[in-house]
Amino acid sequence: MKHLPSLFAWLTLLSALPLISMGAVVTTVDAGMAFPDWPTSDGYSMLAYPWLQSFGEPDKFLEHGHRLAGMLTGFFALLLCGSVFVTKQKTSVRMLATLVLLLVIAQGILGGMRVSQVSKFLAMVHGNFACWVFTVMAIAVAVMSSKWTTVERLPGGTRTRAAVISTSLLCLVLFLQSLLGGMLRHLGAAHAWRDHPYFAFVVLGMAAITWVLVRRLHHPWLSSWVNLVLILVNLQFLIGLGTWLLRYGWPDAGLVAIQQTSALSALRSLHT
Repeated sequence: MKHLPSLFAWLTLLSALPLISMGAVVTTVDAGMAFPDWPTSDGYSMLAYPWLQSFGEPDKFLEHGHRLAGMLTGFFALLLCGSVFVTKQKTSVRMLATLVLLLVIAQGILGGMRVSQVSKFLAMVHGNFACWVFTVMAIAVAVMSSKWTTVERLPGGTRTRAAVISTSLLCLVLFLQSLLGGMLRHLGAAHAWRDHPYFAFVVLGMAAITWVLVRRLHHPWLSSWVNLVLILVNLQFLIGLGTWLLRYGWPDAGLVAIQQTSALSALRSLHT
């Protein structure tokens, strides 16, 4: 019983991966308004809609699949929240699990409002908010793991403070970059077209600084995680670069922009 919160935290996190992936594809192919209604789909309730039969209508198939994936994530978030109370976890863990559930509910409502209001702005908010809901889910996985209470604690001192400040700044620049990307992808904002690619170098620099400062702490558990963070940031940069070159081209180098090919759609969705 005591391992249930960790299990459900993992299931919530893992179920969110296909949910976010489907949401990215829905945005790429502009299928967000495949249905004019929500929470029903063409008048059908969530589970009554003939989803598999709609395979011949890609927009409806993707959008309803996204809604079903959201329902599954919500189910696991509900189990997570219930499990921390049943197993009598400490107050901070209960609050975190409750926060995960509330964020998942809020994200679902945002998605519904995007449909009912036919709003590109809400589509951007819905997409950006998903990243941060996923982040809180990842925090829940870490906090509810068995290692959380046994891992070596950091000592105080200048190096620790520097690493904490750098990590906080990295989170901030990632948030800003995500916001710029959302404005470019959903709204086609002119300033985001200019700022988003250049700000990627700020993110790279901040990730490198954070990597150095965290590694200086000689903490094995944190070192392994900051290595992964640096790899993912660089991978995201390369995917973004590939997306940019395919989408907008590079005339000086003889690269011509292409529009809505399978490769471009896949890269845009993966980058999101």
